[in-house]
Amino acid sequence: MSDAPDLELAARWREGDRAAGDELVGRYYDQLRGYFVNAVGEKEHLDLLHDTFVRLTTALARFEATASFRTFLFVIARNTRIDYYRKHYKIAKNFDASHSSVEDVAGVTPSTAVTRLEEGRRLNACIRLLPIDDREMVELFYWHGWRATEIAELFGKPEATIRTRLRRARLSVRHCLGEQLEEVSRGDLVNELEQQLRELGCELGIPGGREVIDP
Repeated sequence: MSDAPDLELAARWREGDRAAGDELVGRYYDQLRGYFVNAVGEKEHLDLLHDTFVRLTTALARFEATASFRTFLFVIARNTRIDYYRKHYKIAKNFDASHSSVEDVAGVTPSTAVTRLEEGRRLNACIRLLPIDDREMVELFYWHGWRATEIAELFGKPEATIRTRLRRARLSVRHCLGEQLEEVSRGDLVNELEQQLRELGCELGIPGGREVIDP
């Protein structure tokens, strides 16, 4: 494994250096695997990984060195994930991922989604009730160590918008869990939920970063 920057490896890969491509993909394989496993489960994530790498090979010629390779890769992965939802749940191509959750398109009610898991997994169940875009932001921020600025680049939105969406998602998860806001100070609840989100990421094998979204 070399210390070559992503952009250098990408340039060499485009020129036909397969070893450079293998090294570059290897750097992000675990992140991509975690991204897909939590979305579709162990059984089907390999298909999404395969589709992403096939699309990456085709799209590599369009990669611009002005963007980070990781963002370029995850744009492809995100589109692959959305296409999976469209195909698997037979939903309309124009569905709005900023408003619809996976459980919405799968026809699962909130009560069923939460109670079907053990008590210790209710947090993950609540995250699945978030709109697809918000869920991805939460996963990338808390479990994959992405900073808000990087998520903003991926989604093509201002950083302030991403931070607002993360706060809103955290509030939705808190309500889903049945937190009583009057019993605990707002700051303590925020800190506790931040910790729970990161601990769940560790449990899933995808520990995140250290950046914190202010209450």
